[in-house]
Amino acid sequence: AAIIALAFVTIHTFSMVIAFNGYAEGNKMDQLFVPVVHLAAGLVVRTFYLQIHSICLITVIFKALVTIYFSQSTNQS
Repeated sequence: AAIIALAFVTIHTFSMVIAFNGYAEGNKMDQLFVPVVHLAAGLVVRTFYLQIHSICLITVIFKALVTIYFSQSTNQS
């Protein structure tokens, strides 16, 4: 569990750097990279550790969709 927690902290740290850079420069690829990597990491954990509740996967998908929605709405204004 500690290794998984460390991996997620590392993913979140680097993802925030990539996301802020993508939002600052308006780079769509960087903006979509972050939710996709987060979703993929959630699916890996969900696949290999089935004792995690399915609500976690729903939350990850919801967060990814909200991020994509707001990234597109901020670029239009």
